[in-house]
Amino acid sequence: MSDLRALSLTAQFVLLLVAGGLFTLGFAPFSLWPLALLTLALLLYCCHGIAPKRALLLGLAFGIGQFVVGVSWIYVSMVNFGNVPPIAAVAAVLIVVLYLAIYPALACYAFTKLQTRRSAFNLTLLAPAVWVSFEALRGYLFTGFPWLTLGYAGLHTPLVELASVGGVLLVSFALAVSAGLLVTIYLAFNHRKQGLSAVLISAVLLMVLWMGSWALQSIQWVSASGENLKVAMVQRNIPLAMKWQPEARETIQNQYLEASKQAQQADSNIDLILWPEAALPQVYDEVSPGFLAHLSALKPAIAFGVIERQASQSQQFIYNSMVLLGAAEKQEQLYRKDHLVPFGEFFPLKWLLSGLLAQLQVPMSDMSSWGAQQSLLQINGLKLLATICYEDAFPEDWRNSVSEADILLNISEDAWFGDSFAPHQRLEMARFRAIEMGRELIRVSNSGLSTIIRVDGSYDKVSPQFSSATVVDEATAYQGVTPYNAYGRVPLYLLFLFIVYRAMRLRKDGPKEPKIR
Repeated sequence: MSDLRALSLTAQFVLLLVAGGLFTLGFAPFSLWPLALLTLALLLYCCHGIAPKRALLLGLAFGIGQFVVGVSWIYVSMVNFGNVPPIAAVAAVLIVVLYLAIYPALACYAFTKLQTRRSAFNLTLLAPAVWVSFEALRGYLFTGFPWLTLGYAGLHTPLVELASVGGVLLVSFALAVSAGLLVTIYLAFNHRKQGLSAVLISAVLLMVLWMGSWALQSIQWVSASGENLKVAMVQRNIPLAMKWQPEARETIQNQYLEASKQAQQADSNIDLILWPEAALPQVYDEVSPGFLAHLSALKPAIAFGVIERQASQSQQFIYNSMVLLGAAEKQEQLYRKDHLVPFGEFFPLKWLLSGLLAQLQVPMSDMSSWGAQQSLLQINGLKLLATICYEDAFPEDWRNSVSEADILLNISEDAWFGDSFAPHQRLEMARFRAIEMGRELIRVSNSGLSTIIRVDGSYDKVSPQFSSATVVDEATAYQGVTPYNAYGRVPLYLLFLFIVYRAMRLRKDGPKEPKIR
């Protein structure tokens, strides 16, 4: 590795481009987490001690590799389901990738701009704080895109126990600190003055971090209330080409209704039948009263996704909604999606992108965000916190309501992603939500990976992809709050501010460090 810093800028750019692609293999469906750790360590090594402009280019290379591989599913969605010509889809994906790559590029730039003469501090505290800060920024700006946040690669490591304390970003920070410690150990081997003592100190710190995280599993932040909810998750794998055809609506309705009746007949103890997002691909007020009567006649309560329409004197609002029928508390309960998918459910800068909107031909792509506080769904005395599709990737949006909920609920339509990485990445993110919040999460999707996720992120049963299936399982209600549920990301952000402040003080008090041009 000592020769890497002597390589030309072009050679390092190509090297980190490949490293960024390998970084993605640390996430689902591959889950080769050591690759995420080692490739980040390589990036930190190459950026340590160099000029900020050079670090900007190296971070850009890493980011391009990361997102070209990691979000390749955007191409699948656009070509297979958005009717976009392949050349136009490639151009659109490259624009998205270049935008996303700006964040690791700026992280590397900021790291080198702030670094001090203390290498250990730079690598093990400053670089991780800056890296995760830009991950957080990427998950917030322009409605946010939190895919491939480093912490998700830690799902199968002891560091995942930190998720209940500080969320996925704390796991990101711990992984980045680990990468920095690995680089520190390597540099110490090649530094005569520091020698063995620096190696031992770094190795001990690395072991303490991982062993301490593992020990957190003995702490029970939440407890089971003793109440269960038996759920039948109905997955019909309706092809998208068929789903939005008006002539197919009755067939789709009957498929879901028949599967629900079969589930009820097979198990009379089912409390809730759950259908995916937009399971009824039509406006709710156009669903026939006869069909709704059939649903109400089912013994279990039933929840399903549907498009909802509300009109005022001057404007019509379209919502991506979930309807719960037949619960003892109320005959009809509603949840309306708040965090919409840009370019999928609404178009930013519509005045500028009207041509693209017409070409994509995405059904129901002009929806409204609810934008107001919503009540939890209630069934059998239990309270369910609902989200729709990728809302579960934004825990800060609904974290404050979790303390009142017994169980989490998410309905999705992952068929848009085809046979790509995205459905597996979405399940990976959902597993983190259960750990962070200390609540079991019921998740059903039209095209697969429907399951109930336990509070430790595990699951017992999961439906296969691209097939019809009904998964019956019990969700356990929990009470209490995790530290993350109580305090969110504020303590972590305060830590990052302190680290940056400390770096600025060290730079002010000490001589400037020479940079490699």
